Amino acid sequence: MNNRKATKRALLTSVMALVMCVVMLVGTTFAWFTDTARTSVNKIEAGNLDVVLEMEDSASPTGWKDAEGETLSFLQKQANGTVTQNANILWEPGCTYELPKLRIVNNGNLNLKYKVIISGATGDTMLLDVIDFSGKITDENNAVTDLPSVSMNSTTPVILDRELAAGKADTITLNGTMQTSANNTYMKKAVDDITIAVYATQATGEYDSTRNDYDKFAEYPEVTTVQIAAGEEAAVNDAVKNAITAAKAVDPATGKTTPTQIVLPANTTVTLESRVATPAQGQTSDIKITGDKTTKIEFQNSTGGSDGSGTTYQDGANLTFQGVTISGGTEQFVARGGVVTFIDCTINGEIKKTTADKFVFSGCSFTAPVSQANYGCKDIVFDGCKFDTTDGYGIKIYSEGYEKAKTNNLTVKNCEFKNSANVPKAAIFLDHIIDDLTYNITVENCTFDGFTAEPTANNKWGNREIITSSFIKSGEQYVFAYQTGNAAPYRHTLDASQLVVDVK
Repeated sequence: MNNRKATKRALLTSVMALVMCVVMLVGTTFAWFTDTARTSVNKIEAGNLDVVLEMEDSASPTGWKDAEGETLSFLQKQANGTVTQNANILWEPGCTYELPKLRIVNNGNLNLKYKVIISGATGDTMLLDVIDFSGKITDENNAVTDLPSVSMNSTTPVILDRELAAGKADTITLNGTMQTSANNTYMKKAVDDITIAVYATQATGEYDSTRNDYDKFAEYPEVTTVQIAAGEEAAVNDAVKNAITAAKAVDPATGKTTPTQIVLPANTTVTLESRVATPAQGQTSDIKITGDKTTKIEFQNSTGGSDGSGTTYQDGANLTFQGVTISGGTEQFVARGGVVTFIDCTINGEIKKTTADKFVFSGCSFTAPVSQANYGCKDIVFDGCKFDTTDGYGIKIYSEGYEKAKTNNLTVKNCEFKNSANVPKAAIFLDHIIDDLTYNITVENCTFDGFTAEPTANNKWGNREIITSSFIKSGEQYVFAYQTGNAAPYRHTLDASQLVVDVK
């Protein structure tokens, strides 16, 4: 009996304990068995639109070279049957001359459409009224098509407008013909600085999941050409300022500025005011200024520099100067967020402390060195330039290093260096006093004259010493050397990973 009661009590106790456990678990979080399965989406990569204009070049391994900044001369057949370029052809009514072959290459991975426009000119522009341009195009399948004849007196003489698939190229041949109607009015007239420009934008072709015409309304980057009339210097300057102001104004419909080419008259000095080309914040202006060698451009400085000159600011501006004379120097040329290009310019005066996304000098002549190149610009290119200075060098590299581990790229190719004063300097030298910087310097197909004396330090901006192990020679000519501070904290040496100099 007692055993039965004991068993009942034990069972009742167990049941009560079980109930209590259930009650306690009601307010808790249960742990479930779990598992995860996932996949990844392939990388999102924007397409690349990249059009290149090349010109025929027998000396190039590919038979072509980049035509950006090059000056083309018409071809002339000689008495012996050979055909050569001639920049001094005398035109007559009925004559036809041909330019070297050009090639438009789609180096991107998107289909594009492009148009070729002939524009700009200085001098006796009335001569263009009686010269027509035509030509032929050869596509990637070697099919040849005649191009329409275009008169230069039209507002926007478009010589070609067509599509080009990714990785393909078109070859064009352009001819200039003087009309037989040209009379004595046009004798002894001359024009310069005609520009052949290629404008490209997206074209249909690539399919998304549903269609391939999403980019059929893509527009060309239209360029406005403004011809500045000759007149009093003050009037010319006002006209230039007004043209630049209009170019950098933001179009409320598109939210963009208008790419503009400003053609300056001959025998005129134009003052480019500091900040005049700087657009509204967040915008970029694209302005090209052309003329001839009698057209002088002076940069107006906004602040006094250490040597009494000053700084000119054109932030956010892509600026191109072509065919003009740059008169005087500047303490600093600042175009942060922009690209500055000089094409076929004569530069009288020292350009210092170059600050921009990129500086390009193509076919320019220098009577003073470019000093402190790469100051705030990681990429500087000199192509086909001539240096004839009395300072003993042509290019001085210097960087303040606004960013840690900043890389400075300097490319010098097809250039001529002459040390007229025979001062013991290298043609290109580096002034290095800031740590955490690297330099990639490429010198290709250049000539040097007068750099036979062993370089000495340039102490223009303080005490420096030459690193003798840095000397690089081409034959008997000293091409490169670098110097550094002679005491802490400015004495720094560069190892092989920080300084790469390739002389070809």
